[in-house]
Amino acid sequence: MNSIRRHIILLIWGIFGVVVAGAQVPKDTLAAVFHIGDHTEAFEQLFLKYNHLASQLDQDHERAYAYWTDMLQKMDMYSEEVGVDLDGLQLLLYAFWAPNGQLEHLAYFLKPNSKYIDEVTLNGFFQGFMKTYRLPVTLEKPTYLFTHAAFPTVAKRLSSLKKH
Repeated sequence: MNSIRRHIILLIWGIFGVVVAGAQVPKDTLAAVFHIGDHTEAFEQLFLKYNHLASQLDQDHERAYAYWTDMLQKMDMYSEEVGVDLDGLQLLLYAFWAPNGQLEHLAYFLKPNSKYIDEVTLNGFFQGFMKTYRLPVTLEKPTYLFTHAAFPTVAKRLSSLKKH
């Protein structure tokens, strides 16, 4: 009888331990788009999962920059399509991609000299853009890149000069 009681107690403790351990497993609940500073701990954890883009491209920083500027140009074009005026927007922007090139997170911080844009509008714009854009390269691991972003992009400014 003692043996059965001991097994039942061990079984209950085992189940309790699994339930408690399962409840402590962190889930990726970080928003796809967020303002840097709103989710500091989760933001810092992203850098444990993602690798710098240049490291995925054999340290080819020029190629990484080319992909970055291409993405910003596509953002500029998308903003015209959906009617969101980004001109005058200046921000620090972090992009986090899945290995297939799909954007998983965009984190941003508006620079002090940036024009004001409503956070709901900007978040909605970024969320829509994320559905349309894919990095034109397949990567081995989840990847990130961050740098300054300013709108209009140089390509858009040069294009408007040609029209005049």
